[in-house]
Amino acid sequence: MAARLPYSSMAGRIAPQLLKALDQMQYQQMTLVQEKVLAMPSFDRDCLVQARTGTGKTIAFLLPALQTLLTAKNLSLSHVALLVLAPTRELAQQIADECDRLTSLLQPRLECHVAVGGSNKTSLLNKFMRGKPTILVATPGRLIDYLSDGATREKFSKTRIVVLDEADRMLDQGFAPSLIKILHSLPPKATAGWQGMCFSATMPPAINKVLHLVLKSDHVKITTIEEGGEPTVDRIPQSVIPVPSIDDVLPALHSLLAAEKANGPLKAVVFCSTARQAGLLYQVFAAPGNAAPGRLPVFQMHSRLSQPARNRTVEEFKVTTSGVMFASDVVGRGMDFPDISVVVQIGLPSDSEQYVHRVGRTGRAGKLGRAVMILIPEEMRFLQKNPEFPIKTASL
Repeated sequence: MAARLPYSSMAGRIAPQLLKALDQMQYQQMTLVQEKVLAMPSFDRDCLVQARTGTGKTIAFLLPALQTLLTAKNLSLSHVALLVLAPTRELAQQIADECDRLTSLLQPRLECHVAVGGSNKTSLLNKFMRGKPTILVATPGRLIDYLSDGATREKFSKTRIVVLDEADRMLDQGFAPSLIKILHSLPPKATAGWQGMCFSATMPPAINKVLHLVLKSDHVKITTIEEGGEPTVDRIPQSVIPVPSIDDVLPALHSLLAAEKANGPLKAVVFCSTARQAGLLYQVFAAPGNAAPGRLPVFQMHSRLSQPARNRTVEEFKVTTSGVMFASDVVGRGMDFPDISVVVQIGLPSDSEQYVHRVGRTGRAGKLGRAVMILIPEEMRFLQKNPEFPIKTASL
């Protein structure tokens, strides 16, 4: 693998405050997608970027976008200049957190606001209207709420950059009508001239429904996925542990986690079929006496938690070096937790795509990781239906 360029090589093109912030974040070398985006002769060109999750896409769009704002003339800090759309509130918050770190040394600071579902709408909206929301990271549903009010919509009258992150996932989740409505509610691209950036791991046909509203016909096309190249999931060792019945799942899970911990530091995500199951397993492993092997810290992440509780879990699990998170698919894709050593799936994913997204939580950014399924006999059909996955049968 060719050596990646250091961020310091961007001196002269990127503001010193941004480069220093990257250094404080302990980001020294660019990832491939960052190199390719930052190699554009002009940062304000429309671009369509195909790159997988876990490859540093957030910095790849934030860095050039922020640099464009810093050099813009007549920038109104009290209006939304940079609008980022993301499919989930967790990913939106993750992007906002990264943005806050990246802009921490700027004077004046560029405020980054979030507009997401599941939060205190009134509080966030008041903060948005009274503050200087130069940057807004939003989910489609909540952004439509903002744009439906005339006074709030005025805050978008001077938008300069629109970013769609995980565009394919937003379409997968049925957000195409919402995205089209949002893009028609913004100042017309043809006259306002705002820049469009679209990041997506895949390019489904449905993406064309929105691309023409976001990108000029002469947009730059960038990909970090080689044609016929090895997909991320194929690089991750995958196995299945068959168990005789549902009663054997919990003992098998405990034995697996204990064995993994005995081999070294363990940071695991256990995917469950439902939010209820995730909460139940969390209670079992976190109960007095701590069923978790070696008294591992345990976490839970699912839709039954309040938004503050979910935010707290995200922050805690990001920084912990060991622990087990019991999760539903709110973290199936897009959430970036560093150094996940193993992904465990209890029961079947809804389809092969969900399987890929779950497995993709480990082995990110070139790190090692592996994925394990624990299945009862009736669920073993998944292997026959999906022979493309290199899943080997294992035992405890």
